Amino acid sequence: MASGGTTTRKSHKKQRQHRELSASTKKALLAGGIGLVVLVGAVLAFDMLTAPPEPDLQMATAEEVSGFLGHRRGFARLSLEEREAFLGEVAQRCDTPERIQALSLALSHLSYEERQQFLDATFEITKDKFLKAAEQYTRTPKAQKRQFADHSLKQLQTLQQKLCGTPPVGGPPREGSLASAFQDHFPDKSEAWIKMVVARTTPAERALAKPFIDDMVERAERTQLNRREQVR
Repeated sequence: MASGGTTTRKSHKKQRQHRELSASTKKALLAGGIGLVVLVGAVLAFDMLTAPPEPDLQMATAEEVSGFLGHRRGFARLSLEEREAFLGEVAQRCDTPERIQALSLALSHLSYEERQQFLDATFEITKDKFLKAAEQYTRTPKAQKRQFADHSLKQLQTLQQKLCGTPPVGGPPREGSLASAFQDHFPDKSEAWIKMVVARTTPAERALAKPFIDDMVERAERTQLNRREQVR
């Protein structure tokens, strides 16, 4: 009986030893944890040191602004609100054809990947604002939906004129406009456009936006038809 009790106590002791970490193991894990914290801190510090500073738009050259816009640790690292505010300031600074052309030229000198980095970061702003507008459209009384769609369409046309220099209908952006630097990034067929939008949105987002888009497209088509009839 005594022998059996001794054996049982030894077995429990071994189980506790397996469950409890030894002092050397605890030190090793602690050292590894500290090392991981130091490593993460070093990566964050490196990221902060290599991230380009946000340019002072009152003093910055077009090249400095375009470099910040295309850098993966620059414009793309800002929050959506910060990106929108920065682009608003850039738009205010581009208040002459000469400044627009200078920034367009600087953007065209970025690599394809840098320009795409900027477009991807900007698309997130556009999608966020458009979905919010679509939500507001669904809440708008039916009698006021046409007015809402007309107002939104005019805003888009104003933005197009600002960025693209009022290009011909269906035509490419005019040379020297801000959008001309990105001609190679956009598809030239409607099927490719649809594919690109689908890849960047969820089914729920597309379902939300569809009535709003359909209404604006209808308003745009009617506006073009009226202009053609007036020309005749």
